[in-house]
Amino acid sequence: MKYLLWLYLANISNRFRWFATVLFRLSMIALAVEHLALATHTRPVYYDHVMHIINLTWLAALLAWFVMLLPSSKCITNVLTIARRDDFMRNSLFAKILRLIKYIVKHDLFDKKYSRGIYQRFVTPKRIKLLYIGVYLYDIYKVYSRALGDLIYLVVAYFAFVCASWLYVDLTGSNLYYYPSIATSFNWGLAIIGFLIFKVIFLPDFRTLKNAAIKIAISAALHKFGIIKAGYKLDEKLASYEPSQKEQDNA
Repeated sequence: MKYLLWLYLANISNRFRWFATVLFRLSMIALAVEHLALATHTRPVYYDHVMHIINLTWLAALLAWFVMLLPSSKCITNVLTIARRDDFMRNSLFAKILRLIKYIVKHDLFDKKYSRGIYQRFVTPKRIKLLYIGVYLYDIYKVYSRALGDLIYLVVAYFAFVCASWLYVDLTGSNLYYYPSIATSFNWGLAIIGFLIFKVIFLPDFRTLKNAAIKIAISAALHKFGIIKAGYKLDEKLASYEPSQKEQDNA
């Protein structure tokens, strides 16, 4: 019954998040149209009314942004699957029988001390929680990347409008009431372009950083479980039996 309730909540959460994603995309388009309505030479008489609508649109976009933090149905079902499998490995009748057989063989026959099983040793509740967090963060990454996918076109269109307005004022000497915002945006655009040029020339790409992060994480995990130390001890043990390369060359 509890599992079915979670599935129902997952479906409701997925619908809320889908609606929030659509609302956020429409809000971005509406903001672009509303700002274009104010792009006149002089301050329009309807300026305050449009600014009120713009503030309401930003409020709707911000609300949709937070609603998108809700987990999707796939995320909830994945977490439920992990939890049920972990419960099966720990508390099911099959797992209890296997533990009992292990205790009989290990303690009664070989008289050894108690030690946790391989599953309990590596799959701890803390790591299960970290896995839940990882699944949720990946789910959030997917929904925000999908919601922000169209935003890049609006950003390019905005900076094209900024450049066109800046050239228009520079060539004609016209006086636009919103020119301070255009000048500020133009300076920010130059700064961003300069940073991108610096990044392309001097900084590694994202794939290189990702591969480096994966290798660092793997090395940290190997150190955590003592596999690296075991490899060092194995090399030392082999060196005690095998002659060095220099001795082989002399022979």
